[in-house]
Amino acid sequence: MATKKTAKKTAKKTAKKTAKKTAKKKTTKKTTKKAAEKKTTKKDAKKAEKKTAKKAEKKTEMADAAKAERSDQTTAGAVELVDLEEMARQLRMPPMRVRQMLRSGRIRGVKVDGEWRFNPKLVYQTLGRRSRGG
Repeated sequence: MATKKTAKKTAKKTAKKTAKKTAKKKTTKKTTKKAAEKKTTKKDAKKAEKKTAKKAEKKTEMADAAKAERSDQTTAGAVELVDLEEMARQLRMPPMRVRQMLRSGRIRGVKVDGEWRFNPKLVYQTLGRRSRGG
């Protein structure tokens, strides 16, 4: 009987020891898995951050390029307009005559802020004259 008791005790002790060892192994495996997951998540986060930064950079570059293109288009299509007095001086006639021609429809102009503006090239083209200095 004494041997049975000692055998049981030793069996319990060894079972406890093995249980502790397996528990330690499991916890170390869990912690290493967690550590590995944290590392991968940090790496993934850095990669994602870099990607978003690159996307944002590309968007700003594209926006800048579009702005530059739009400004080129607006300046390329810009027309030089002159006021009534300057148009009269270029045509060598009084401003009142230019107004009469405007009212009759012989020449065309645009009213900007209450003042008439003219595109000299169009006026010369309409009147069949050569433009001066342009």
